[in-house]
Amino acid sequence: MFWFKKCLKNYANFKGRARRKEYWVFHLVATIIILALLLLTSIFTLLNALVAQLLFLLLTIAFILAMVIPGLAVNWRRMHDIDKSGFYFFLIFIPFVGGMIKAILAGIEGTTGDNRFGEDPIPDSLARFDC
Repeated sequence: MFWFKKCLKNYANFKGRARRKEYWVFHLVATIIILALLLLTSIFTLLNALVAQLLFLLLTIAFILAMVIPGLAVNWRRMHDIDKSGFYFFLIFIPFVGGMIKAILAGIEGTTGDNRFGEDPIPDSLARFDC
């Protein structure tokens, strides 16, 4: 949860670098929250509770919209960590293969030490313990 909160605090920062853990935890927690909200929406749909159904649907939409900028920023910083331009994010718009290429790039280990986008997000003392 620490990494998710870190992304939210750093929500509009497109400079610097984001380590793999920060990127993947942010997306994992956001996905779990969205799925939980959609599950609650579905439950209230089955119970014919229209007001609750609409409330959870609106909460889901609001959460998704609220995560757009932080998600884009963490994607941008993740590309910086592998010494690529943040514009590599837009690979996802290539049909069929863009998302896979982007996921592979997001899984690559970041450059060791400083690069042109900033200092190493992993201190040297923790580098050997990190995934």
